[in-house]
Amino acid sequence: PGNLRRMASYKTPPNRRFPVVCGSRAFTESISLTFPEGSQIERVPANVQYNSGPYHYAASYKLVGQELLVKRAYSSRRKTGICNSSDDKNWNAFRSVLQRDLRGQVFFK
Repeated sequence: PGNLRRMASYKTPPNRRFPVVCGSRAFTESISLTFPEGSQIERVPANVQYNSGPYHYAASYKLVGQELLVKRAYSSRRKTGICNSSDDKNWNAFRSVLQRDLRGQVFFK
């Protein structure tokens, strides 16, 4: 847990001068939130599907009774182990989607 939060806070250098070592990886995070009986859940975040460049991300929100099931899956598939400034552009686009998703809120009363 916490991998996605750490990733969302990573900022690329403004001007990358040299390539860096990077790799491919994949993981999922599952969260279950149980709300007290009698709570009225009014809104849950929308599902997210993102595929661009080497980044693939999906988040699903499913309300079952008083339990909210959240599943997030991330993968990056790179053809090479070196990243450059064009990879930074892909990362920044993905990072904004990830941040928006992680900031999603559940409204209940």
